Amino acid sequence: MQSHVQTRTLPDALSRIDEILRKRSTCLKESTARSELSHSFAVQPYPRFFDSWAFFADEYDEVIVLIRKRAPELVDRIEIPISDRDFTIVGHCSLDARFKCDHNGAYKVSHCLADGSRVAGAKVIGTGICLFSNGLLSIPTETSGSVYLFQPRQPVEMQAAGLASSCLS
Repeated sequence: MQSHVQTRTLPDALSRIDEILRKRSTCLKESTARSELSHSFAVQPYPRFFDSWAFFADEYDEVIVLIRKRAPELVDRIEIPISDRDFTIVGHCSLDARFKCDHNGAYKVSHCLADGSRVAGAKVIGTGICLFSNGLLSIPTETSGSVYLFQPRQPVEMQAAGLASSCLS
């Protein structure tokens, strides 16, 4: 099972750059990190939350119109590519996960992170929350989705997307 997580916007944008570069008879250099990252995601992006754009200087005006419609808060932060050799990659996640909270079901607790530091957290009791045998926690949202939380027991030599994908396998 592959995952849909926010960071998939980067491989999607890099794939778009590959399409553009192929028209110019060139391509980005392959890397192990990019290959591992790409294999962590579903083949098709989840249609409601994630967007990515990649463009060269001559496509700026056309693409900025699309970005203004989907993510107007990004427009002022985008730098215009200067030369024909420059490109811009933009990723955006519009995931808005809302939860029904019951103040009688949440309790403040002290928690120890993997690095040993202590933080204030909460113990939450709710209908539909699942704790899987590998330690993955699933919390349902108001929109029939779920948010997954996971902290490995030991440090891992893996990118976050790969770890997310392995938790859901």
